[in-house]
Amino acid sequence: MVLTTGSGVPSATCAAPSSSNLAVYLDSANGDEWWCYAANSWKKTLSVTGSGPYQVSGATGTVPSTPASGTVACYFDSTLNTQVCLDPSGNSWQMVKETALADIQKRSCDISVGDASSSNTVTNTQLGPQKHACKIPSSATVLEVDLEADAGSPNVVVGRRRCTAWTSGTCSAETVANLVSSALAASSGYMGCSNAGGTAGLDGGTACAATLQNTGLNAGDWLELISGTAGGTAKLVTVHVVYQVN
Repeated sequence: MVLTTGSGVPSATCAAPSSSNLAVYLDSANGDEWWCYAANSWKKTLSVTGSGPYQVSGATGTVPSTPASGTVACYFDSTLNTQVCLDPSGNSWQMVKETALADIQKRSCDISVGDASSSNTVTNTQLGPQKHACKIPSSATVLEVDLEADAGSPNVVVGRRRCTAWTSGTCSAETVANLVSSALAASSGYMGCSNAGGTAGLDGGTACAATLQNTGLNAGDWLELISGTAGGTAKLVTVHVVYQVN
């Protein structure tokens, strides 16, 4: 390996690397290291910009080939202008703080029935069946189902609708599964909650019933209201389904 030094980017010619030759260059003014990857062509390997922290710099480009098992291939995406890494399965990943990842992946489907400013109260039939209320964009897991009302103690059964057969580009068969094993009820207008473990809700204080079931969602599934009992008091009933993208 032959090392040369200079001030600024390398301008000297260099021979393509071989088993007996590798040319490297140190920019002493900026603390940058370069290597000769082809005849008269240089690539910067490290940038330290004087006494500053190490930096990675390079041109943006298209997705590289899927790497071998046990490795990742990282590149600068030319559309997102950020670093993206490709795993051995071909999945693309952007760097994010690990403890924040679950929160970033959380989504909410909110289904409201009625109008709190109206003189009309919500009826049983308004609480279901109400098909195709929210469409799920990717595979996910339901974390919590909440129900609240402006008054009274209505209850609802929330469900998941899934297409199981297609004919000529149209869904020809569906299955419906309840997300709760029993109707979820509000209490004097205050929120009712269901999760898998019967633990405190995502807000940290609401007590949840351990009635959550059928939590797996596929891309294209629908969330909807199966049935409910309005109770004759509430003018507005709202259901929140919180799910996490897988």
